[in-house]
Amino acid sequence: MERVIITGAWGNLGRVVVPLLAGFFKVFPLGRRDGDITDFELLKAIFNETRPSVVIHLAAITDIDVCEEAPEVAYNVNVEGTRNVVRLCEKFGARLIFTSSPFVFDGKKEGEYIESDIPNPLNIYGKTKLNAEKIVLDSSVQSIILRLGWLFGPYIRRFSSKLIKSIIKEEPVELATDSFFSPLYTIDCAHFILNAIVEQRTGIIHLSNDGMCSSYEFGCYLAEKLKKKKPLTTRFENLKFKVHRPINFSISSQSGLKLRHWKEAIDCFIEEIKEKPFLLFS
Repeated sequence: MERVIITGAWGNLGRVVVPLLAGFFKVFPLGRRDGDITDFELLKAIFNETRPSVVIHLAAITDIDVCEEAPEVAYNVNVEGTRNVVRLCEKFGARLIFTSSPFVFDGKKEGEYIESDIPNPLNIYGKTKLNAEKIVLDSSVQSIILRLGWLFGPYIRRFSSKLIKSIIKEEPVELATDSFFSPLYTIDCAHFILNAIVEQRTGIIHLSNDGMCSSYEFGCYLAEKLKKKKPLTTRFENLKFKVHRPINFSISSQSGLKLRHWKEAIDCFIEEIKEKPFLLFS
């Protein structure tokens, strides 16, 4: 049986990945308190005790504003923390699944980014993820790098969750018609990670549900399914984000990998939160 360490186990994605994988493998979930990835000696002791065959490295500072406000902290966690994980994977012979982001791109491309496109991050978050990718790729570790689409699903504490809550409450929300991304349902992501372990996949993979959409299109589909008012329209430039970010971070995979369409995934999530509303508000 595989022995799997999961960093960032209680974060947005970890809370879905941990229970799924625990049904198949011996799982060792690490959170910020008991598995600080910036503390090499602590991590080394954990690896010594658990002897993992696979490490799923989810831990990172993903808040773009926080990364920009505290770049040293972001670099320490996202880059040096990843370096620690990679060093220990090399030492213990563990395979590595590392989650990255399409924010390694500048958003200037027309259409979806594929794995062979040249990264050019616009902000600190994107730069730290690209640096971390290079550490993984330059190592001897058998690894897969997953650049994840725009996450939505149970337990998510990001804009997608705030958007759904706003639509449910029929609060006014402005969404850009000219900013594009590829949604990714956390449940589908977790199942792909399970598949990647079983099949021992390697390389860089762009992972999202099939299709791309604008923020406004995503919001309108949610409103339609929830039988609520449509969001308001605006342009990307009018949103005046504090930190520069790509206007287009839609992705697809050269590998031919296709998950179900994002609308089908939303349908599934909406049915889930109707039965278990706490999944959205946790």
